[in-house]
Amino acid sequence: MPPKKKVKVEEKEKAEDEDGKDQGGEGQQPDAGASLAGKQMVVGGPEAPRLDLSGEGVEVFEYAPGKEIGEALSLKEGMLIRVEVEAKYLTSDNEGIKQRQCWGSDSYTDTSDAVAIAMHTGVYTPTADPPKFHALILALRVHPAQPSHPASARNGIKTRSVSGSEHGGLSLRVEGSALAKTADDKARLSRVLLRPTRPQCLSVRGNSTLADARIIFSMSNEPAYKYSLSIVADRAPDARMWTSVKLKTSTLYMETSDQRRIELSFEEGGEQDHPRFRLAQVPKPRSTDKRAMQELGVPLPASHLSSVK
Repeated sequence: MPPKKKVKVEEKEKAEDEDGKDQGGEGQQPDAGASLAGKQMVVGGPEAPRLDLSGEGVEVFEYAPGKEIGEALSLKEGMLIRVEVEAKYLTSDNEGIKQRQCWGSDSYTDTSDAVAIAMHTGVYTPTADPPKFHALILALRVHPAQPSHPASARNGIKTRSVSGSEHGGLSLRVEGSALAKTADDKARLSRVLLRPTRPQCLSVRGNSTLADARIIFSMSNEPAYKYSLSIVADRAPDARMWTSVKLKTSTLYMETSDQRRIELSFEEGGEQDHPRFRLAQVPKPRSTDKRAMQELGVPLPASHLSSVK
């Protein structure tokens, strides 16, 4: 278990301010998320690779249903596109999703709907009602025309297939994404989290413990595993795969739909046959990012936690 460290309040606030500037904006994930901080499941952080959207040559595409990227912009190979999707379009009633206006897998046609692409790649899962944040930002890279765009079913949507001769245009790939809570956050956002390449995704799925895991963004705008019973449930008969045993070397953080972050950790001092665990709430989840947690120590000191109400 990492040693607990004490830091001055002013130093912690300074680190939070610098981290906020580094991210260029703050995002939010409406779904409940879960992550393990410790030896086994460390995900992302302030040092995670990010993609710069403030450089020259970045084209901005304001999404609207039925509006095609290939027609709205003069696409060139290698071009980076910043797609801005307002929250009102991120619902399951979106025409691009209902009509499956998406061709390809990983590489999509420039006629594909941006929200359908986001859903198929797992960047965002549409809901019945518009989310509470302001906008979804997608970073798309223009690639050469492909011989074909095969169909596949992922994340609740099945794309369509089309051959290169039938399409004739360039292709698009998702390179990064972010969520903007407000219009000001969207205007200030200059960098997005770099999306892992396909081989890296497969390496995560190759872990039997994380076979059903999906990556989302936590309230501190860092990658985390979406809650799944396969992550937290005991895996008998091997005692090493029991959650109570894993918590002796790791700490579990869960985020709820009402915007709370809960810490579940092993509490030292209990009897060997009757271990004790601590369930507490992190009062400031948005500013308590990986950098702050590394300074404070994991599990967090009692002074930085509150009782669960």
